[in-house]
Amino acid sequence: MSTESTKPKVFVIGLNKTGTTSLGNALRILGYRKQGWGDFVSRKLFHDWYSGNLQPLIQYSTKYLPWPFAYEEMAAIYPDAKFILSVRGNEEIWWPSIARHTEKRLWIGHKYE
Repeated sequence: MSTESTKPKVFVIGLNKTGTTSLGNALRILGYRKQGWGDFVSRKLFHDWYSGNLQPLIQYSTKYLPWPFAYEEMAAIYPDAKFILSVRGNEEIWWPSIARHTEKRLWIGHKYE
């Protein structure tokens, strides 16, 4: 049996610009897989999730973690999983950082209404 299958699934569920990349890199050093978000993958999975179609997200989660909106669904599917919530010190620090980050993207996936 591989070591990977014996490790608990770990989800980093903070929003962008809260240290999620650094946490993901640390988990990779510890032997976990890490997947960054490409615009197409994010957009498709977000629209599927938003419309109630969880199958693509569930399939993606077998290998990689989804973004923070789906933590409740992932907790139900993976009851032994660990969740790490990363946050910034306050909104005044986070908001300008996420605004600069979002301006660089082709797709603004942070807007959730």
